[in-house]
Formats: sequence, structure tokens, C-alpha cells
Amino acid sequence: MIMTITGTTTSTIMARKRAAAVAPADPPASAALYRLMAWLSPAFPVGAFSYSSGIEWAVEAGDITNAESLRRWLAVVIGQGGGFCDAAFFIHAHRSAAASDGAAMRDIAELAAAFAPSKERHLVTTAQGNAFVEATCAAWPCAALDRFRAVWEGPVAYPVAVGVAAAGHEIALEPALHA
Repeated sequence: MIMTITGTTTSTIMARKRAAAVAPADPPASAALYRLMAWLSPAFPVGAFSYSSGIEWAVEAGDITNAESLRRWLAVVIGQGGGFCDAAFFIHAHRSAAASDGAAMRDIAELAAAFAPSKERHLVTTAQGNAFVEATCAAWPCAALDRFRAVWEGPVAYPVAVGVAAAGHEIALEPALHA
């Protein structure tokens, strides 16, 4: 999810500026989307700045040598790799939280935590997920996060944490996923 933030956020901001010029924004929806952008900022205290998804190795190995090879590498990561899996977990977490389905929240949390293909990937996603839940509960508590914490005590994958919080703050699935 971290790798999708920069380009998508810029596109999202530009699209919103164009839309705002045409129609007035819904204040509650706008506030929720600003909150989401704060959550996904590298400054939000989840340690995202310290993880790169292997981009340094891709540069060192010669897989990324210019802007075009970076675009291709990102497209694979987002469309077929970790970004794709994170999106699937995010969608299911959001839907289960929106439906207040504790059993489904627990199931997706368990699957996402188990799905990490390596020790390093597990550490990245659960360190960020657990930090996200703690920081978000402290600053922006909501019933969905409380329900989630009641049904799942294990390690929390980052996309599950963000999906539950987004649903709990009534951020619609599509704009949340785009972010």
C-alpha cells in the first residue's frame, strides 16, 4: 500500500481540485478523505518511511535504471505482487467492518497475517498494522476499531488495519482503495 500512495495521492488531489471547481464538496466526506490522507502520509507514526518493498535491491540488481523501468517495476508490484494482495485484504477488511461482521474481520485478519510470504514481509505488514491501530485508536477512535480489537488479538496486517479504520470512519471503499 505504501508504494501506491505517492502517485495515486497526487492524482487524487488533482482530481478533487477539478471536481471541487465544478461541484461543492460534501463536508463530512471531505473531512474523512483528508483523515485518510493523513493516515497514509509517510509522517503518520507507523514506520512506513523505513520500508521500501525492495526498491533498493531492484536498483542494485539493474531492474530499475530509469523512469520507465521504475514504472514497470511499480506496475508489477501493485498489479501482481504485494500491492495486489494488500488491496484484496483491504477490500475484505473494509467490507467486514462496514457490515459489523466480527467473524469476517477476524478471518481476514488471520488470513492476512498468515499470508505474508516471508519473515521480513510479515514483520513489515504487522509492525505497520499494529502501529496504525494504536495510533488511530488514540487519535481517531471508532466503533469498528473497537470491534476489531475485541475479535482479533493477533498481529494485524497493515491493509486490514487501514481497511477497518476507513470503514469505521465511513470512508467509502472506492476512494479509500484508490488512496
